[in-house]
Amino acid sequence: MNLKRHRGMLSRAFGMYEPEKMEAVLKLLRPGSIFIDVGANIGDFSLLAASVTGSAGKVLAFEPEATNCYWIKRNIELNGYKNIEVFQLALSGSDGEAALYLGDRSDYHSLLKDQPEREAGVITVKTRTLDSFLEELGQDRVDMIKVDVEGAELEVLRGARETLRRNPDVVLLLELHPLMGVNPAEVCDFLRDLGLSLFQMSSQFNTPARVHEKLSEVLVCRHPPASRWQGEAAP
Repeated sequence: MNLKRHRGMLSRAFGMYEPEKMEAVLKLLRPGSIFIDVGANIGDFSLLAASVTGSAGKVLAFEPEATNCYWIKRNIELNGYKNIEVFQLALSGSDGEAALYLGDRSDYHSLLKDQPEREAGVITVKTRTLDSFLEELGQDRVDMIKVDVEGAELEVLRGARETLRRNPDVVLLLELHPLMGVNPAEVCDFLRDLGLSLFQMSSQFNTPARVHEKLSEVLVCRHPPASRWQGEAAP
C-alpha cells in the first residue's frame, strides 16, 4: 500500500483528517442547511455534512473522477444517507470539458497540467460552473461550500460568483494550493471584491486571516461566524 495513502486512511479512521475544517462544519452548519462539496474525493466532508444537515437539508457533492465517485456512493450506501446527491463532473469557470490529470493519491487529481505527483494518467471530464448548475437544478439557497480542487480554486470561484453574491450568509471553506502556482493574494482579492471577509480556519473562526504567499486554507464569509451563530455544535 502507498505510504501516503495509508497515512491518509489512518487519519480518517482516527478522526484526525483536516480537524479544523471538520470542526467548522460541525460548529457552523445547521440542520436543514444546504452544503456543497466541491472536490468531494471519497466523501469525507459530504458524509459529515449529511449527518449535520439531516433529512431537512441537502448535500451536493461534485467529484470528476469515477473511482472516487464509486466510493462516495458506496459510503453513502453504507451509512444510509438519503440527503446526498453525487455529480460526476468538475466545477470550473466555464461549461464544457477539460483534462483531469490523475494523481498518485485519490485526492491529488487536478485540472492543472505538469504538476508533481499528478502523472498517473489523464482523462477528459465534464465541467460546469456552479452558477449555471444550480440555476438548472433550481437551487437558490446555499449555506456552506467546501472547495478543495488542487489548484483550480480561482476558476471554481469565478464560476460561483453569482451564488456567492446571492447568498449573504454563505460560509466558504477554501483550500489553497500555493505550491501548485496558486496566488493566495489574487484569490483573496477576488473574494474581497465580492464583499467577503477572510478568517483563520481555527478555533472560533473569527480571527482575521493574514494573506501571505503560503496561505493554504481560509474560512470566508461576510461577517465573523461567532457573531451569527452561538451555542454548542450542531448534533
